[in-house]
Amino acid sequence: MIPQLDAVYCEGWDPVTRGVVGVLDPAVARARDSRGEQYAVLLLVGDVPFALMEIAWAYRACTVWHFDDELRRWLKHDLRRLADDDLFLIEAVEWTYFDPAHDEFDPSATQETEEYAPDGNDAGWAHHPMPQFGDWSSLAALHDDGLRCLACVDAAALPEQVAPSPLAEPPWRPPQPLQPDLDAVLQNGGRLRLAYEDATEDSIVELREAGELRMPTGRLVAADPYPLEFGNKPFTETVPPGSYPVIISYLPDSGTTAAARLVIRDEPVERWELALCAGQDTIALGDGEFYGFGVDTGTACFVDAAGADALPALLEPRWIEFHDREHGPTQTVDLGESGANVISWASGYGDGSYPTWIGRTKGGEIACFVADMLM
Repeated sequence: MIPQLDAVYCEGWDPVTRGVVGVLDPAVARARDSRGEQYAVLLLVGDVPFALMEIAWAYRACTVWHFDDELRRWLKHDLRRLADDDLFLIEAVEWTYFDPAHDEFDPSATQETEEYAPDGNDAGWAHHPMPQFGDWSSLAALHDDGLRCLACVDAAALPEQVAPSPLAEPPWRPPQPLQPDLDAVLQNGGRLRLAYEDATEDSIVELREAGELRMPTGRLVAADPYPLEFGNKPFTETVPPGSYPVIISYLPDSGTTAAARLVIRDEPVERWELALCAGQDTIALGDGEFYGFGVDTGTACFVDAAGADALPALLEPRWIEFHDREHGPTQTVDLGESGANVISWASGYGDGSYPTWIGRTKGGEIACFVADMLM
């Protein structure tokens, strides 16, 4: 027998009371859908919650949860809306509970995760048509190819078995990749509050010129200069070959660098975007995530792709000398026949992963690249 699904539009699901938060009129949910604003859909089979969908098209996001008999979420499908309006399954997570009394996501539950990339050769099946508002059956059946649901019917009221939650605010938010916070970092005299293990302190930014970065190919690499062990892929966005100034946001109190800015055009930045390498797509990023370059020696650098290819052979034999020289907050090393040079700096709090942002002018041109040390 093919089940019929009833749809209850709401703000979300309360996992503590296992009830619905903020029931919405279907017309309100439809208006939010058209504006890309967040809302949720609880799907019922009879009077029993079957699945929950958290939707926010402005963030290209749709997460589908499935419930077990104890109304615990046991399966998550995390989807993203592609440019062609298909949905792509970027992650599937399954929890297995071994005791009916255990809470949702109990540490004793096993967890299996599968991740997919839009350009993956084996992920063609992960593409799904974009559903029309109200036709949630295809997404409800994601976990079982044998399940075929009828079109959903709006529930006039909550069934008695589904209790309303006392929560007033939506209990979830759309996944938001890391956003740049550069106002103070890029200002001479900008004030940063630095957090350490057991204390915080204020530090003042000093902008210092680090020299001209020579870029014979116009393809920028941000990396740990030794020995570029995390890869030396250039960013996909390129600039005309030439030489461009690098400005360091130096923190004299701590002797480190908060950011390094490669200036392409001396024009105001209208908007920021994450610099990407080949094969990277921001739709795969979860909450607070970013693509960044790895650091393992407490040092970061800018270098043209031609120099990145030449750098390991030139730098590795004299790495100790390079790393220990006291030349202020930055160092510049010529890379010989490549026509490039490398400009390096102390990397914020030290080792880790750091994003690079592209600043664009009002007309959309690249104004700068900023390696953000996340201070």
